[in-house]
Amino acid sequence: MSQGRTTVREQLPDCEYRVKLLAAARGNPGLVSCHQEAFEAIKTELFEGASFPVDSVEIAGTVNWRGTTINNLFISKDVRIVELEESQILGFAPGYTPGGSLRGLTVYELRKVLLNRNYWCVETLVHETLHSLSITARRLDLGTRYSQLFEGLTEFLTSFVLMKRYPYCYEHCLNDKSRPCYYTYQYETKIWSALCHVIPIRALVPIYFWNDDLDWENLFGRFVDTIRRNGYPRFPNILHDKSRLAAMVRLHQACGSNFGTEYSKAWRSLEAGLDLPGVKVV
Repeated sequence: MSQGRTTVREQLPDCEYRVKLLAAARGNPGLVSCHQEAFEAIKTELFEGASFPVDSVEIAGTVNWRGTTINNLFISKDVRIVELEESQILGFAPGYTPGGSLRGLTVYELRKVLLNRNYWCVETLVHETLHSLSITARRLDLGTRYSQLFEGLTEFLTSFVLMKRYPYCYEHCLNDKSRPCYYTYQYETKIWSALCHVIPIRALVPIYFWNDDLDWENLFGRFVDTIRRNGYPRFPNILHDKSRLAAMVRLHQACGSNFGTEYSKAWRSLEAGLDLPGVKVV
């Protein structure tokens, strides 16, 4: 951002950085700058090679979305992120109610990140930017079949970026149950966090970020091989498990039975909130 403009990294007393952040982001240039800053933070802290899997497109006029009509939606081709009024954004997410229950979402089919005006915060910005950089932008089936796995992984990576780049938000917002930006997908996020107290977070990069490879199942198999090479030769590939249990439950069980006390101790420590300083990076 230009000199004199409030950046999303400022240590603001507001729990969500919202008042000054929204003022800085109001209008396309400011919001695009905030988005770029989040993108650069992700590249620095997680994956230098992160890139957007799909080209942006122009959205103009009326959008018919899965049986819902959204009127007067205009987003230029060069803009990947935009604020919408809540009445508009809820049209993309049936089941959510007014009042900030939905702060933002990534609509892969539109190739845009949509933010709920006056409700989104730094956590929303980083979380949705991560979604737009993930393999699920090209493999839409993964976002459906393994929705909780990817949501938990996205929130865990979001939390790590916040800890490294936006510590006030990490310490006082993400981990405060009284705040609207308290971290979501708690069960799934805790599993990934506890796992990365044993296996380095860098091992997650290939199974999350788009890197010109559509064969995610093979990438996940390599991830399992990495775990095995790290001293856990019996760690199972949960994608091959025929159990009816959810993928995250199977992953939790696999971690518990293979990692032992190192995993269970980390898991218990997360009952009081995310404990990310203990995660292994490399």
